[in-house]
Amino acid sequence: MCGVLILTILRDNMSIMNRTTNVNNRVKAQRTRKGMRQSDLAQAVGVTRQTILAIEKGRLNPSILVCLRIAAALEQSINELFFLEPILPQGELGDESAARRA
Repeated sequence: MCGVLILTILRDNMSIMNRTTNVNNRVKAQRTRKGMRQSDLAQAVGVTRQTILAIEKGRLNPSILVCLRIAAALEQSINELFFLEPILPQGELGDESAARRA
């Protein structure tokens, strides 16, 4: 019973996080800046080219190990490559957008 409760709490917390934040990355921008192809980065990281494609398009959130390997291959910190962005509810503008309209 306790295990089910813990799993439910974890599921609910992840659901909230998924609705309020988006994981984004700058992998493609940094890869192209270095003149690397997806296959070059994939080989350096030890994954497939399709995995790099999915990461770049935001369809796959890589493990911390893969993030570290990508960062090392691109000579960047993880913070420079991967970041969270809040997802605003429809119709709600952030403070910066409101300030620009004024």
